[in-house]
Amino acid sequence: MEAQIKKWGDSLALRIPKSVARRLALEEGCPVGLTCEGAVLTIRPLKRRLRLDDLLEQVSETNRHEEVQTGAPRGEEAWHLEDFRERTAQLCALTAHRGQKDSVALLREDRAR
Repeated sequence: MEAQIKKWGDSLALRIPKSVARRLALEEGCPVGLTCEGAVLTIRPLKRRLRLDDLLEQVSETNRHEEVQTGAPRGEEAWHLEDFRERTAQLCALTAHRGQKDSVALLREDRAR
């Protein structure tokens, strides 16, 4: 496949065809690594760093699963089922309002009280 280098400000840019971007799961803003070996330029997608808030943004009523029963606690678990349900309900209530703060910051504030 052939592409063309274009000027972009003081830099040069390479347009990636849509078919190639789809195949590599690339989208605007994706980090890529550049390697030069001799006259060969290699561009490869870099592993994305996942953030809790980005993952929580993807949760909706249609993709959220029901509670999963895994049996009685084994070992020295530090939580009890009722405590877990209560904290989960609090998290849902906090994230439903999605103000300027992210859900992790809201939970930390709530725990500090």
